[in-house]
Amino acid sequence: MLLYNQLFFRFNFSILPHVKITYIMKNNLNIIIIEDELLIAEMLKDMLIDLGYTVAAIAKNYESAIANFTNNNAINFAILDINLRDEKTGLDIAQYINDNINIPFIFLTSYSYMPTFREAKLLNPEAYLIKPFTKTDLFINLEIVAARKPQSNVTGIIETQKLNTLVNHSDIFWLKESKENVEIKTANKTYLVSNTLDNILSELNDEAFLRVHPHHAVNINHAETVNEQNVFVEGEKIPLSKKFKDDFKKRIH
Repeated sequence: MLLYNQLFFRFNFSILPHVKITYIMKNNLNIIIIEDELLIAEMLKDMLIDLGYTVAAIAKNYESAIANFTNNNAINFAILDINLRDEKTGLDIAQYINDNINIPFIFLTSYSYMPTFREAKLLNPEAYLIKPFTKTDLFINLEIVAARKPQSNVTGIIETQKLNTLVNHSDIFWLKESKENVEIKTANKTYLVSNTLDNILSELNDEAFLRVHPHHAVNINHAETVNEQNVFVEGEKIPLSKKFKDDFKKRIH
């Protein structure tokens, strides 16, 4: 492991066109339903709306799901039917999510076939719902997911265009790019910066920070364990995509 870099880096917000305080609200799920049976998809949509969640999209197969992920940045949760009666299944969509966008998802299926369950488990779903299910079953699973991802310490870090903030390199655990912001996780706070991950990594200019995913970078000084799909940083699971896996493993061994 590299020694902690005790230098500081500076975000110069004067170059940004507009910066404002941003807050992430707990349980703010914008859900895509991926289900090839229209009646079930509509029933599920009605359940979710009744429970107070937002249904951002409905897709019936792999292609329409990927199109929605590409065109709708608001989607932050997915409910995937495993058997889509198509060449590509919900398992393929889950793999796409893990490799490209890293949002939580649950599997929905009529089957409790053990080999399928074992294959699904390797993709790290948040839950596995067996049809038929009740609104209560759905609510409990979604609330458990939300409880695992508390956002109460997310803090807006800037109010004016010219204010700078100092962050110690060694205090940063990981960085995550989403839409127009980058989340910067430290021991005490999670900051939102209106910038891109590429720009911030360039500003850091620190070899302790490694890209592990198109939208994620980690401080290897805080990395604990790694498997084929994830890096665990201070107890939190960060996706490890194929593109960056080999370089990351070389650096930590």
